[in-house]
Amino acid sequence: MLDNITISKYYFTKSDIHDLNPLAKLICLLLFVISTFLINNLYILSILLVFETIIIMVTNIPIKLILKNILSLKYLIAFIIIINLLSKISILTTIILIIKLISILIYTNLFIYTTTPYSILKGLNQFLKPLSYLGFNTQNISLMISLSLRFIPVTIKEASKIYNSLVARGLSTDSSLKEKILGLKCLIFPMYILSFKRADNLSDMMELKLYNSKSKLFDEKIKWNYLDILFVVIHVIIMIVTLKEVL
Repeated sequence: MLDNITISKYYFTKSDIHDLNPLAKLICLLLFVISTFLINNLYILSILLVFETIIIMVTNIPIKLILKNILSLKYLIAFIIIINLLSKISILTTIILIIKLISILIYTNLFIYTTTPYSILKGLNQFLKPLSYLGFNTQNISLMISLSLRFIPVTIKEASKIYNSLVARGLSTDSSLKEKILGLKCLIFPMYILSFKRADNLSDMMELKLYNSKSKLFDEKIKWNYLDILFVVIHVIIMIVTLKEVL
């Protein structure tokens, strides 16, 4: 059941999008998410979906992998539809909300699929660098965010193992909703214990390797080329069009 969740996994393949520098992709992700949140025009949202489809084709990532992620939202989408119907919200508004949700999910997954954890760390550090002038330790902040992203697939994998173990020991998957909620205790507590244990082991390993926030890793400069600039410019144009539509 949990094996269907594929978030936060780098997809190994060759493409121009994979070769873009992580800072450019991070800036584009931020611009795209803001634009998607602001826009309420169904026509423009449809164009953004077409734009994302083109990016998927360029990245050489299988469409079925993206569709698998979209299908993981089916319960949330059903919940949104029910709540909007009960609240007597128009069907058009509901459709726009669902398209926004799907668009953000697709683009976020594209960022994760095309950017290695090491590149994400470098990109985050460069993106947050202005905060260092305000006294924030941006190296530690970027490392924490990067490690959190890395822990997501690991935690899901551990949860899947625990769930399969419980099913093998007699846990019924056809029980009532109340019993399923009570059964979550058997899944949550081992997950927390394993997560804390893994975090503790990671901390010990970093300490043994004499890690510190002044590592040369953070001094490495990110190079820009014309494709990086072009990709950012396209997203800036999308942002400008969005702001014109909103204002």
